[in-house]
Amino acid sequence: MVDMPAYEHQGKQIIGITWPDGQVIQDPFGAMATRAQKALNGQVYNPTVAFEPIGYANRKYPYDPYYKGFAPRVGAAWSPKFTGGFLKRLFGEDKTVFRGGFGQIFDRLNGVQRATDPLQALGYGQALACMGPSRITGQCMGPGGTDPTTVFRAGVDGATVPIPQLSTTTTVPLIPGPAGFPGANQPAGYSTYHFQPNYVPARTDSWDFTIQRALPGNTVLEIGYVRKDSKNIYASIDYTQPPFMFVYGGQSFAQAFDNVRRALLAGQPAARQPFFDTALRGSRFCAGADCTSAVANQFAGSFTGLGWWGLWNALQNSYVFGAATPTAQVADYVFFAHGGLAHYNAGFVSYRVRNWKGLTLDANLTYSHSLDNVVGCRQDCDIAAYNSYDLMYDYGTSNFDRKFVFNSFAFYQLPFKSTSRFANQLVRGWALTPILTMFSGLPLRVGDGGAGAILTTANTFGNGVHHGVTGDASTWVGISGNPATGGSGLNLFADPNAVYNSFRPFLMSMDTRTSGGGQLRGQARWNLELGVQRKFRITERFSTTFNANFYNIFNHIQFGDPGLSLQSPTSFGVLGGQSNIPRNIELALRVDF
Repeated sequence: MVDMPAYEHQGKQIIGITWPDGQVIQDPFGAMATRAQKALNGQVYNPTVAFEPIGYANRKYPYDPYYKGFAPRVGAAWSPKFTGGFLKRLFGEDKTVFRGGFGQIFDRLNGVQRATDPLQALGYGQALACMGPSRITGQCMGPGGTDPTTVFRAGVDGATVPIPQLSTTTTVPLIPGPAGFPGANQPAGYSTYHFQPNYVPARTDSWDFTIQRALPGNTVLEIGYVRKDSKNIYASIDYTQPPFMFVYGGQSFAQAFDNVRRALLAGQPAARQPFFDTALRGSRFCAGADCTSAVANQFAGSFTGLGWWGLWNALQNSYVFGAATPTAQVADYVFFAHGGLAHYNAGFVSYRVRNWKGLTLDANLTYSHSLDNVVGCRQDCDIAAYNSYDLMYDYGTSNFDRKFVFNSFAFYQLPFKSTSRFANQLVRGWALTPILTMFSGLPLRVGDGGAGAILTTANTFGNGVHHGVTGDASTWVGISGNPATGGSGLNLFADPNAVYNSFRPFLMSMDTRTSGGGQLRGQARWNLELGVQRKFRITERFSTTFNANFYNIFNHIQFGDPGLSLQSPTSFGVLGGQSNIPRNIELALRVDF
């Protein structure tokens, strides 16, 4: 496979560069790694970013063509011939086939990513916006450039926000930035999206091994194993993500944030933190040498809600070491990159019957597990990873993972008949088509801000429907389901308070995983549908067929899985709306002639 990017023939697609050296940001992962390494030493790596048409960068494509898409596939089959003994009884004679195979498949981006995504770059269709409008200067000061005493207030300081003028011409490269930013020739941008210039398409390696055994009654039993390993999966990273590992004053930002957060969640005043006291020395956040208290008081919601990203950006202009990310130029700088990976393993058993005494049947049972680090991102994703410095933070159970899946389909022509012609018109020609599906629950993630809370005990909570659950009035956990106050009394857990207390907040300075798709499981699901068919033969060339199809034949209600968040204790585990459809009956009449 050869992956040729879509390109604009006049070279007007936009690419990001650093300024003034004019180097294309070829490898954003490498740039992020450099920033992280510098941050660990208390140093800033934040070159000025600029944007220019790819023709100015001597490029034809927004990302490099890929010519290494050689994808081999190989398979083999063997049918043993045992003529006696135990092996013949086990495998039969010409009754068993062993099959195995390996293949590689390369991903191919569709038209949305190839054609539309590059149009979201700054400079192609830039909307006018004013970030950080100042009532003092009448200029756009950028993110964090104003405070409550200097920000422009509509209706108080005037009726018109100082939006910058639209320029009819500009110079190349485009250097966005607020008023006073060195070299800026454009207003600060809100967002920009780019392909990783050295983007590589995803590759999946697939293995399978199966054993098929023919059995009496036109039946086949198959047992198999499937494995898939994928790398370079399409994922998004944000080049403006703050370096939370930044060390200053002998302490990292992550450690200071976690310490303040734990204190506020416990209802205690925050102790002074070396990072805040030294990094914000002399700023408006400091009352003498104590900078921590002012930050904790003014941004309490950012701490308790795990809003560390917004907190960093709010403080960045006040750091003594200067800005560590280019948010003053562009608030979000997203790269469509190739950093994702996934692993899938499955074992299955299939049983098939082909027209044996009027019965045709397919039944399949699968036990599988899927892991990936692109949780919530499928095919087209403009949401960056939680940690763009290390995508393995999100590695864990896939959010679509179901461990057990069983499905069966049958078509059974009822064998009733009679010697009476009149009776035959009543009992012959009937057929049943049941469809049964059963599967275990999807992963459930206990949220903690943008991350996943950490489970501190073994998961023995179960995942069924529990009735009459009132919640805990002393801790407010699960109380919105209390029947006494109009709740349903239904909860995923018998004791939601015990489950809630089994999780702790995510700690940036300690935890290296956000639990992937989740550490709990939702409800198991099942559904039975039934079709009843009756064929009436009127003449040799004319007949009618009546069908009655019953969907969710037992009208069995299944509730949607609840939302689980440490920030929403009152609704923790509470079940609400129905996830499946009520019983439907479809009647049909077909005429054949």
